[in-house]
Amino acid sequence: MSQLRACYHVARTSFYSRLAGYRLLVVVVVGAYFALSKTATVGFARDLAVDNAALVGSHTAVVAAITILLLGFFVVRDAIAMDRYNGPGELIAATPIRNLTYVFGKWLGNVSVLTVASFMMAVIAIVRFQLQGVGPFNLWKLLSPFVLLTIPAVMLVSALALLFETVERLRGGWASVAYFLMVILILVSGVVDPMGIRPVVSSIQSVPESQTLDGQKVWHGLSLTGEVALRRLLYAAAALGIVVVSAVRFDRFDGSDHSGTDANADSDMSGDATSPDRTPVGTSLSPVETNVGSTPCRFFAPKDGLRSGASVGGGTLAVGSSGSRPFSFRFRLSAMQLCHYSGFGRSSSGRRWVFESVAIGRPH
Repeated sequence: MSQLRACYHVARTSFYSRLAGYRLLVVVVVGAYFALSKTATVGFARDLAVDNAALVGSHTAVVAAITILLLGFFVVRDAIAMDRYNGPGELIAATPIRNLTYVFGKWLGNVSVLTVASFMMAVIAIVRFQLQGVGPFNLWKLLSPFVLLTIPAVMLVSALALLFETVERLRGGWASVAYFLMVILILVSGVVDPMGIRPVVSSIQSVPESQTLDGQKVWHGLSLTGEVALRRLLYAAAALGIVVVSAVRFDRFDGSDHSGTDANADSDMSGDATSPDRTPVGTSLSPVETNVGSTPCRFFAPKDGLRSGASVGGGTLAVGSSGSRPFSFRFRLSAMQLCHYSGFGRSSSGRRWVFESVAIGRPH
């Protein structure tokens, strides 16, 4: 498996595993509340200018960035922990995938998840303009601030979440509390501006007093100057730098502790072995196609229905009943796709394997 393909599968698996939860929806609901509320002041005061497309888009994008900084971190906080404690970690550690490839794939998965939240907030910006906005509808001015203001924050939060997972001292609950307090301090002090508040407010304040409507300034949007673009690119570059540091600190699941899981699984195997209608058959997995390593497995079949000497090796499992030629199952094990081939195989540690490209036929 090429490193690029491995990176894609890591990102894809991480992305889909997050969409099934409710935490992403919480981020969107909180962001929508602060964006639509006329009383809550988040990011900057809404009365700085008229609620035209430029202001509605920029304010909603800033609110989205703040919400993602505060809450989005906890949506993607356990991207590596899911592999570490749910089983795939040991299998991934045995594959030839590089640390940077794996961590970068996790980062892309985090970015993809939080980008979905940003897209939902962009839809809310359109709805908000239809309900509260004035002036002509301009889709570009409504959506472009999300690319300039929100996406750099998404990239930074996604990288910080990985750093907190790969540095052992930052894995505890206290680190999450410290992160939340740190973001609050940043919002209050304005020392750094990953949300993009400063360029927006400065641009609004630079509008001449003569350009007003009903006593409010008419702002036509943030101009993409070289300084503004450089500042936003610096946050994106910082995110990539944090990803590299995270890859260096990644322990490749050396600290994984699955003894409890293994003991339970072995106990379950022993119980099955004593049943009158099932017979355990020990097999071994040889590192031929995927370099997964030598991992013991056990398979079960009806008693006297499985031929003695059935084995897994060279990517082929030969199975058949006594007195007949066996069928061969040729497969690849993939650490990147966590599907379950139901009812056929189970590892001795109770973890799910992935069977890809299964070809059924008699061996040559």
